[in-house]
Amino acid sequence: MSIPTTAPMSIPTTAPMSIPTAAPMSIPTTAPSLPSSDAPTSTYAKLLLLVSMLVKGGKLTQKQRDALKDRIIKGDANLTCALEVFEIEKDFDELADTFRRIADA
Repeated sequence: MSIPTTAPMSIPTTAPMSIPTAAPMSIPTTAPSLPSSDAPTSTYAKLLLLVSMLVKGGKLTQKQRDALKDRIIKGDANLTCALEVFEIEKDFDELADTFRRIADA
């Protein structure tokens, strides 16, 4: 009995993939229009992004950021209300003031 043999298999090769690079991110001076195709859609994600932007802009401290992050995770209704007002008013200073009051409470 003979065992049939086949030609050795060759693995096809493709051209190396290139990974696109993004332009550096800048902090906007005016409120982003939410939602857009690039903006987060969940309340949780929006709040975390806004807190991060306000910390980078020097309007919140790291301590306030930590307190707000804990409250966001717990689903604090005050933060949800602040977000709703921000989406209408688009006032970063007012949002920062509200976030500071909530964080320091």
